[in-house]
Amino acid sequence: MTLDDDALDRLAPTPSWRPDWVDVLGRAGELDQRQWQPWARRRRILELALLAAVLIPLIVLLALAVANGWWLFG
Repeated sequence: MTLDDDALDRLAPTPSWRPDWVDVLGRAGELDQRQWQPWARRRRILELALLAAVLIPLIVLLALAVANGWWLFG
């Protein structure tokens, strides 16, 4: 005996709904809000890029000052 896919689909049709796991986790109190906010990750990346844009030239300037014996460390 072989099973026909159409017979199985008639017995157990594909559900038309989709589970909403964000809603389930939120009602359970297990939802980390920062994880589900797409702007939070972008903001963190922007903060790190701005910090690097400030610190890297400062470190290079201090290295040049030390190497050339400028008045800053004289």
